[in-house]
Amino acid sequence: MSPRLLFWSSLLLAGCSSTPPSGNLILGDDGDCTPLIMRSGQELTLTLPSDPTSGYRWTILQRSDNLKQLGPEVFREQRQDQGGIGSAGQSLWRFRAQGGGTAHLELEARQPWDAQAAPQARFDCRIEIR
Repeated sequence: MSPRLLFWSSLLLAGCSSTPPSGNLILGDDGDCTPLIMRSGQELTLTLPSDPTSGYRWTILQRSDNLKQLGPEVFREQRQDQGGIGSAGQSLWRFRAQGGGTAHLELEARQPWDAQAAPQARFDCRIEIR
């Protein structure tokens, strides 16, 4: 085998054998947060039920610095044949763990104009980043 072919073959095999630090985690509630274990560089997609037309909006109350938010909340409506204008859907957030230590992610769904009322729903997750 030529040295050039050997070099490119070993480079290709090395690229195939390395495992990325990610492996996207998907959460739909805080049932798996006892605590949630993540690796540094791993991404988390949080998907929570949402119906903005009801006036209830999810708000991030607490997010640790070692859990970087990868963009704004994205709302996805249910399929058109299941609902219509103003139908419920899902709110999605993406985060990436960085560094190590403990992180905390807490959200609430409430009507912003009624600060005295209890939240409709809560998401509270403690995360260990390794």
